[in-house]
Amino acid sequence: MKASEMTAQSYFKGMIYGDSGAGKTCLAAQFPGPIKYWDFDSKISSAVSYLNRIGKGSQLEQIEVLQFAQL
Repeated sequence: MKASEMTAQSYFKGMIYGDSGAGKTCLAAQFPGPIKYWDFDSKISSAVSYLNRIGKGSQLEQIEVLQFAQL
């Protein structure tokens, strides 16, 4: 197949890198959905609290969480 015959994907894959407490989880939770969030360290709760606090709790409906951490 030639590249000219390919279609662009309708999703974005990205990685956010930064120091602990910089707000990476809260930033990622605000991207346009749907979002698949792989929670390795039980930090999604910070994004849930943040989105509820700023009045964007409805955004949580677009986030699918796969938890790998032990609660």
